Amino acid sequence: MLARQRTLLVLSGLALLAVAGQLVLNQAAATLGRMAGYSWNALTTGFDFVGIWEADWAFMHGKPFAWYGTGVSNAWPPPHEVLFAPLGFLSYDAAHIVTTILTAVLMVFTVALWSRERFSAPMTSARASLAWPILLSAPVIAVVWIDQLQAALGLAALSLAIWAQRREKWWLVGIAASLGMIRVLNAIPLLAILLLSGWGKPRQLAIAAGAGAACMAPLLFVSYLWDHTFITDYIAGISAYPFNGTPKLVTYSLGPWGIAILMGIGCAAALWLVRRDVGQPLDAGRAGLAMSLTVPLAPLGGLYPAIFTLPALMRLAQRPGFWAIAWIASVGPWVLILLASPWLLGHDPGLMLNFVSFIDYGLLLLAYPLLRIPPEAEMASAGRGPADARTRVA
Repeated sequence: MLARQRTLLVLSGLALLAVAGQLVLNQAAATLGRMAGYSWNALTTGFDFVGIWEADWAFMHGKPFAWYGTGVSNAWPPPHEVLFAPLGFLSYDAAHIVTTILTAVLMVFTVALWSRERFSAPMTSARASLAWPILLSAPVIAVVWIDQLQAALGLAALSLAIWAQRREKWWLVGIAASLGMIRVLNAIPLLAILLLSGWGKPRQLAIAAGAGAACMAPLLFVSYLWDHTFITDYIAGISAYPFNGTPKLVTYSLGPWGIAILMGIGCAAALWLVRRDVGQPLDAGRAGLAMSLTVPLAPLGGLYPAIFTLPALMRLAQRPGFWAIAWIASVGPWVLILLASPWLLGHDPGLMLNFVSFIDYGLLLLAYPLLRIPPEAEMASAGRGPADARTRVA
């Protein structure tokens, strides 16, 4: 009872820290918004899903809309925008509420999925509490606050694909991986390791491919009805997308091939991490680390991209001796934000707000021990984990 009360007290303190940190970020965003002519305040929520909702609303109501094409900054794949078409029947305010709730639900689902497996007996009592600090972490709060349903769906779907692969449910691998392609740059390295894990299993890979194709076929058909040239228009839309972070750097340095080279490096790193899992269930920790390595591949814009580091951090936190990782990952970013509050609450917080994005890389580096310690299956075979770790859920 005393331990539970202590945990509740600590979580309450973390919640207050999260509220304070988010309010600081909100005020910084509001300052920039007012400089641009918007009437924002510290409680103004974001609506990053609005681009998809506007397109779906227009199509559902028979209105013309510049969906994709030259000069249109839209990087979301057309089939996935069609997937959300029913939201086009909702009003702006209703869609904002519904998609924010969906984003929160998907994040809870993802955290539960990755924290579900009990890695070893000594961690059994602490396992459930590790999910709570993660749910109060800056990336989770950020992705819900700005309503980035696209990122939440991508993370949840790719996580489900890894979970299904470890359970030999290849039909679900195909469906989940196809949905995860809503975050193309995050998804490609994960598709590479899923293919590696199915090496020598043509039947299972065929099942995955068939299920993925069956899931995408009707969405692609509707995309074609909406825009007969949607493929070339989508490519034009990608070229107009305002990349940030590493993609922006390589694009400016190497031109159009920069993204392809960066993606090749990302895929090679992901494959190297799971090189021992050829034709076998993926190691959960290494697969989570491969997912975290996709953070530098995608455009950075705030804290929400760091949700792709959370699977690795959760798997690491369940290792003996690393339970504090979940708390460091949650408390650390909020403390840094509060320390930066004098600049974030200044008259022009733009530069410091950009620097906040580097917290994403800090969370990526926090998962580094997974490179140094043995994979989960090796520890299990040495008698320090469950008897059959490879077949347990991720």
